[in-house]
Amino acid sequence: MADPTKPTIDYSYTGFQQEQQDNPFPGTQLDNDLANLKRGIDGTIDALTSVRRSDGAVQNNSIGFDQLKAELDGFGFNPPTEWATETNYIARDTVFEGAGFYQALLSHRSGVFDDDLAAGSWVLVADFTAATSEAAGYAEDAAGSAEDAAGAATAAISAWMDAETTEAGRTLLAGADAAAQRASLELKTVATSGSYDDLSDKPNAFPLTLTALKALDTTTITSAFLMEAGREGLFIWRTGDYAARVALDPNEAVYAKADAIAATLGAWVRVLGPAMSVPVTWGGALGDDANDDGAVGQALVALCSYLGFELWYPGGKTYRFATTIYPAEGMRVRVDGAINIVSTTVSAFVMQNDNTHLHIDGSVTGPGATATQTGVQWLGTSAVAATAPVYVENGAVTGIGKISGFYQGIETQFAKNVQIDIKLIQNCRHSHVIAYCSEDVVVRGSVLDGIIGVVFGTSPSQEINGYNFTATTASGTSDYVRYPRSKRCGTIGCVIKNNPTWHGWDTHAGDGCFSKGDIFWNCRSAGVITGTGLTSPGRGAIDCTISGFKMYNYLDGTNTQATPNTLQQAEAIWILGPSDTYAVNCVVRDGSIYNHGTPASGASGAILVLNAKGGGIFNVTSTDAYSNAVYCAGNNIDFTTKDVVAINPRSPGSGSGGTDNPCGFQCAGDGNEVLFEGCVTRRTDTSVDTHVALIGIALPNTADKSIRIKGCDFSECPTPYFTSNYTGISGEWEETFTMALTGFGSPPSGSAKARLAEGRVTLTIPALSDTSNTTDMTATGMPALFAPTATRNAYGVALIDNNLSTFGVASVATTGVISWFKNAGADALTASSTKGVFAQEIAWNL
Repeated sequence: MADPTKPTIDYSYTGFQQEQQDNPFPGTQLDNDLANLKRGIDGTIDALTSVRRSDGAVQNNSIGFDQLKAELDGFGFNPPTEWATETNYIARDTVFEGAGFYQALLSHRSGVFDDDLAAGSWVLVADFTAATSEAAGYAEDAAGSAEDAAGAATAAISAWMDAETTEAGRTLLAGADAAAQRASLELKTVATSGSYDDLSDKPNAFPLTLTALKALDTTTITSAFLMEAGREGLFIWRTGDYAARVALDPNEAVYAKADAIAATLGAWVRVLGPAMSVPVTWGGALGDDANDDGAVGQALVALCSYLGFELWYPGGKTYRFATTIYPAEGMRVRVDGAINIVSTTVSAFVMQNDNTHLHIDGSVTGPGATATQTGVQWLGTSAVAATAPVYVENGAVTGIGKISGFYQGIETQFAKNVQIDIKLIQNCRHSHVIAYCSEDVVVRGSVLDGIIGVVFGTSPSQEINGYNFTATTASGTSDYVRYPRSKRCGTIGCVIKNNPTWHGWDTHAGDGCFSKGDIFWNCRSAGVITGTGLTSPGRGAIDCTISGFKMYNYLDGTNTQATPNTLQQAEAIWILGPSDTYAVNCVVRDGSIYNHGTPASGASGAILVLNAKGGGIFNVTSTDAYSNAVYCAGNNIDFTTKDVVAINPRSPGSGSGGTDNPCGFQCAGDGNEVLFEGCVTRRTDTSVDTHVALIGIALPNTADKSIRIKGCDFSECPTPYFTSNYTGISGEWEETFTMALTGFGSPPSGSAKARLAEGRVTLTIPALSDTSNTTDMTATGMPALFAPTATRNAYGVALIDNNLSTFGVASVATTGVISWFKNAGADALTASSTKGVFAQEIAWNL
């Protein structure tokens, strides 16, 4: 019987209802009901087919013991075994005991079989006593027949041997046992342990050492399996001129010269598999953290280059390096084990050739606090003055391992296109990654980690001069990522942390350098775009970018470090040009900063901008910075700060006893076309600390500046705007001041507020009046910032003249003094009685 057909619904009652407008019925509900019915039938059919075949029978492999009734429970057997005492048996287990086949009725632990049988633990299923007796008779008869047949066969073979074989063949075939037959062939037994010397004069030898392999007689032995630990492998004797290849392989990892034969006539050649790598153990590396396994690796470089194989340091061993490895062009080195360097001057790998690749899944460790060397280096050729260098190009270091304990973890000098994608670079004294005069050096996804509170050492004695490629004495810094005079070098998705003494990331006069999506944790300063003053004139960074970042600093800001690094907290970001040049078109965007600044001095804040030209800060949030979120100093030209939010900037030392007035934004140096747009200073935690965000923006000493403010919100601050000199400020500004009326015996005064926005001033005037005996009435005290460039008149101003209300004119002079008249004709006020102004707003264009 075939499976039932699932029903389908072809007719739409909803359609019927739409056609029969005069006779409606609930067609939609009917369709829904039928659909539900269909689903139920479908489910039933699906369930049925899981247990029933299309021919009506039960599905194969669908019934087990669990599906049988209790009275059928003994129907099946578990696979039989020989009965044994002290064994756990369960119901349905079967055993053979004697000539009987038994099934367990009860789960039990066996003791004596007859006792268990009597106790009802077993039931006899079949007795084979008669069958085994009959089979024994048949076997006895068959044995006799076989003996007769064997005798006849032996006689026939002997007759054939006499007639058809040689004496040697008859000796082999007639050997009493295997030992006699091997002796007739002059074969020797291969030992399973101990010495293999008894094979040394025969083919397929098994020498225990390389020395033994080289001593073999190649006239009789052309294949040998070397048994020396670490060097194991099959060698074949090859004839021909192998002198050049033997010279490439001084440690005889692949090509071994025979003692008695010149390499021009032949050599032992290792049979190489598909792995395409040469383990350093083939060259004699021991991995015992005692011998110089770096020298072994260097000795294998030429061989690996010739073969096109990678050089491999296998895992599970520690390799001591007292010699640096210099990989050949196009070579790959793989480190799965641990490389340990105790010397303070030996580097692990120095790449002086193009297209090199170092893959580290193990570790490369230097001497730590005493290190003066680089762990891994790409080193081009620095030339004499006024001559361009020769670059080493196209390198990479990858893997899930780590580099640690060096003066500099990875360094490039005169290198191009080096990709760094290793999991961890840790505890290096000066820099984790440093690129001198290099281009397109990119670090991806690495963790660059130091040790909190430890200063590893002093600064470098030399840096490379980007102009003439000669060494120039300089005081370096303990940066983790620095790019002196390099181009397009950067980090992507890295974690840079635990550098309490200096910078996490520093361009150091690099051009086009970048930090994208990096996280900075507990670095004294996180991302630093700097120039250098090593030459005259100095040189600033150009077109550098820090974007998509998060920067945290929760270090103890008062803890001193070794001179000159005295603080653990400082600005999160610098955009810093030399005093005689600029940082040009450098940008910080799309990030967040937590708890940075200079708590001891309060000078700078989260972001310091000094001598920048072009570029800006965009879409950044600073929380709990000391003193300022953004601090502009020096001479900045065409620099923009836009959509930056300063949350709770605080005074050094925090608390109401702070020594300065924390600002969201401050521009203290010279400035030309400096723009603050869409910026906000927020004051949210006054319940904990009232000494936060006291000033929205501060522009002290603004003479000879051009500073524009647009679309900002500083309304949460007690003093939204502050300046001591209004020259050069434009755009938006708001300030409260004391307005005093003149022309009175006792001049009335009150608090007024002026706001500048988009070139227009709005003045909020308090109600002021008193008795006067003159016709003149003026207002003084308004800051010069709000004074128009020419006299402006505001009409319809509500005044009091001679005790009467009137609508007059306010005339604002270029000095900021406001004169009041009683009508549009500028008629003077009455000389006596009461006069004054009502509380109101007036406005004029600058």
